[in-house]
Amino acid sequence: MSGAPWGTRDVAGRAATRPTGITLGLVRGLTSASAALLAAVASLYILRPEWGVAVTVSPLAVWVLIGVVALVPCMVTSVRRRAIAVMAGWLLLAVLACEEPRAIMHVAREWPEESWEQARPSGRALRIITMNCAGGDERAASDAMGYEPDILLLQEAPGDAETAAVLASVAGYEAARGLDCTIIARGEVRAWERDPRLLRTTGADVRVEGHSIAAISTHIELPWTRIDVYRSAAWRAAAAAQASRREEMSALADLAIGAPRDVPLVLGGDLNTPAGDRLLRLLPRYLHDAFEEAGTGWPNTIVSDMPISRIDYIYVSDHFEVRRSVARYTPHSDHRMVIADVVLRE
Repeated sequence: MSGAPWGTRDVAGRAATRPTGITLGLVRGLTSASAALLAAVASLYILRPEWGVAVTVSPLAVWVLIGVVALVPCMVTSVRRRAIAVMAGWLLLAVLACEEPRAIMHVAREWPEESWEQARPSGRALRIITMNCAGGDERAASDAMGYEPDILLLQEAPGDAETAAVLASVAGYEAARGLDCTIIARGEVRAWERDPRLLRTTGADVRVEGHSIAAISTHIELPWTRIDVYRSAAWRAAAAAQASRREEMSALADLAIGAPRDVPLVLGGDLNTPAGDRLLRLLPRYLHDAFEEAGTGWPNTIVSDMPISRIDYIYVSDHFEVRRSVARYTPHSDHRMVIADVVLRE
């Protein structure tokens, strides 16, 4: 009998499904490796320990893809039942722990939402946008202004002259600028004193449609990202960076808590933190993720042309009801903007 890629051939010349020798060891090894990776990845993404951020900083979908692709050669062999079981585990993890499948379920939600549009003339329906301007590109800010926001939160914001040019193109808007972040609002804007722990965060009191609102635009430090996650040095460096980011996020939470509780609060920006990360739990519990509340469409914001992770957020306090939230493309930034249509509760 002649050799076959996956074992031997029977007398009729048909390829047998049982691998032999080296091939059998290979497919068994692939199945076992995928199963072990599944157990490790599931544990890390569910528990989110700080020391495991070297892995969890990547979108879970990346690990799911690696685990599933490793099983493909096993599907035509005698170990296919075991491979199918492991693949089912990966797919179950993706459904339970990835937000993309849940977002796809809501893709048919309309935007703008009808009841929000009906409430617009009353002055209680507001539009909030956050936009990373990719190194200060005023065209990104102008793209966001094209959606007629009531409050616009910018990161890597344009400079003074460029911001003035953006404001000159519309009527009734004011701005509060910081070192990195800017708040633009349809109405009055009064900047807060800068917190020395948050150099890339700007806070302001804004007056929009007769409503007083506290607004925070923030840009959190980047996580440590390395592809050599098989090295202990990468894990230590990632954990150290995460500890620094935790301090910054804690300071941001303090800033939010310091705002008067009877005033509606909007907090948004480039948090450089994937959805589900433990750092996001540091924010006050009365702040709600707008996309998680009422998102529609693909949720991810980075990179703009092929977004694989969501790191840009809008959070609003209990004073608001989120009617819809979407991410929208602009060619002038590597981030997608996030839009939240909200209504102030009576």
